[in-house]
Amino acid sequence: MANMKILPVELTREFPKNAGEAPDVASLAAFCESVSSEARAIWTEMDELRYRGHTIEVPSGLEADIVRTPLANANVTRATATLMDQGLKISIPHNQEEYEGAGRDDRLETLIRAVLEQMRRQKGQDVDSKYVEAVGHYGQGGMKLVYAPQLWRDRPKRDKGEGDQAYNDRVDEWIKKQRRLPFNWSWVSPLEATPIWREDRLVAILQQSERSADTIYWQGFNGRPTQEWIDSVSRDADSGTSKNLTVQEYWTEDTVTYAIDGEVVSHQKHHYGRVPYTWSYGISPATRDPKYQGQPILWDMSDILKSLDRLLTQKNSAIRQWAWPTIMVTPGQYSVDQSTGSWTHQIEIEPGGIVQKLPGEVLEFLMWPSAGPDIDRQIALYLQLLQTVGISDPAMGVGDGQSGYAMSQLIQATRMKFGPIQQHCEAGFEDLITLLLDIVEDVMPHPVYLYPHGDRHLLRLSPKEIGGQRQIQVRLTPTLPTDKYANSSRIIAEYNSGLISRRAAMEGLGIDDPQSMEMEIIWDQLKARPPIQQVMEQMALQGMGMQLEQLQGGPGQGELTQEQAMQMLLAEAQNNPALLQALMAGQMGGPPGAPPGLDQLQAPTPGAGIMAAPGVPVIPPTPQPSAGQMRAMAGGLNPRPQGIGPGQAPGVRRGPVQE
Repeated sequence: MANMKILPVELTREFPKNAGEAPDVASLAAFCESVSSEARAIWTEMDELRYRGHTIEVPSGLEADIVRTPLANANVTRATATLMDQGLKISIPHNQEEYEGAGRDDRLETLIRAVLEQMRRQKGQDVDSKYVEAVGHYGQGGMKLVYAPQLWRDRPKRDKGEGDQAYNDRVDEWIKKQRRLPFNWSWVSPLEATPIWREDRLVAILQQSERSADTIYWQGFNGRPTQEWIDSVSRDADSGTSKNLTVQEYWTEDTVTYAIDGEVVSHQKHHYGRVPYTWSYGISPATRDPKYQGQPILWDMSDILKSLDRLLTQKNSAIRQWAWPTIMVTPGQYSVDQSTGSWTHQIEIEPGGIVQKLPGEVLEFLMWPSAGPDIDRQIALYLQLLQTVGISDPAMGVGDGQSGYAMSQLIQATRMKFGPIQQHCEAGFEDLITLLLDIVEDVMPHPVYLYPHGDRHLLRLSPKEIGGQRQIQVRLTPTLPTDKYANSSRIIAEYNSGLISRRAAMEGLGIDDPQSMEMEIIWDQLKARPPIQQVMEQMALQGMGMQLEQLQGGPGQGELTQEQAMQMLLAEAQNNPALLQALMAGQMGGPPGAPPGLDQLQAPTPGAGIMAAPGVPVIPPTPQPSAGQMRAMAGGLNPRPQGIGPGQAPGVRRGPVQE
């Protein structure tokens, strides 16, 4: 396809001279259709197999139950979910000398993740997961990312006589209020696009889709077809009803051409410097045959799945025949009129009733030939083969009594099986992010403002933040359900042994932003310090409607005793569950000036502890006295608790011995 000849076409519209001559999109589409026809047949077969649209032939006149198992869809869904389980891990390897002593700068990584997340929400679908699913299901697939200024068509216009600084400030304020990014990010199916390769790179791609007339943004075409023209070509001449239009996009490294039903409506140069697509192959065998260059996941199991469905249909049909028994009646000498040959005796069979037979009549069941013993063995063999070529149940956490070694081998085999898909998708995401940075630095006239965590955190992505950086690393970390816990335990053990850093441990556990997590850990440690605890306790009291003066005594009331403060807190806690929770957990420290002993408030009554909130320790139940203590109390003695000396309160360190 690299040496294909693009035929010129006589244009009916005027296009910019610098864009060159527009290609014949109709001839180009016919050529792409011819070279990909065999591969399209495979993709159509994969769709029928996965969505249970394939045909199972049954003899005519036979009442049969068609069985189509969901194993094909389950394998593709499991593979996609496994590959995208941990999402995208984006990292930028920085220059060690440049960042020596300053630590690692994660700002650009955070900005890239925020852009992808906001584009995903804006699109309304998981584009990255759809792309990985297409690569696995069809054996190849792509993504498209273009600058879409029409999403910002309400951007302020420059007023007459307005200076550059004033206009830029006004535009920046408008951009900050936007919740849409001027990008169009979409996944591309091989059924609608054909890539054109040279030996070193992707040089062109033709994408074709069916759209209704009201979804075509005609203002973006430099040929300027009017809406009336679009409505006229979308109306069927015979019936007068509306029909979908075939919209074709042909992208090269320099130009983009749009055609509607073969009519070229736009041809112009673009500023991306490359084809704004990324295209990846899944399991790619060493062959130059175009139809086998990207091998689908279901390719190895397609014949097995069809045969299994046919066998299950035959088995199910045999069961139906046995479940509805057929009774045969052998007539006797009085059952049939010899002159006419008709039956004179009708036998009625009711379950549990009495059947009356004439002499010589015999009732017996019609015995259908069974399906044979080998059909069950064949079904079991097919299921075993599917476990081998697909994702086995033990690898997904469904144990079947196998040893731990066997399950470990199945997990490793599953990883190696889908390793090529993982590596090719990672390269595709790296190419897409590189394209994103190219657009922000070279195409967009304004920076991008992001809201990754709501209105509280406003981030800015511009050429200044990018700084020409293109060394992007994207990793997919597929984790099967059976080894999630083992992986976490291994990482924690390595960190506790000092073999890896805290940051490496966080990345291994799947934490997207280790820098933000470090800040949260530091904040948790600061909150545990006594000065900050006192401030937070005062804020908690104020939030509960309690003032410190109520505990310390207001003006002219004098200082409250410990018992009065206790009674006031308990009375307030009757209508305040949060305060009662704090009292029961012993977390209320004494504010400055509080009566002595207020920091040791405990539950008003002994017994089992109340269920505390997360992070708040629960008061253990009061220990019951031992048998010896019970006998001492019955004798009038007051025994001390075990482990506490005479005259010593619990928790108080014993003082020096007085001479």
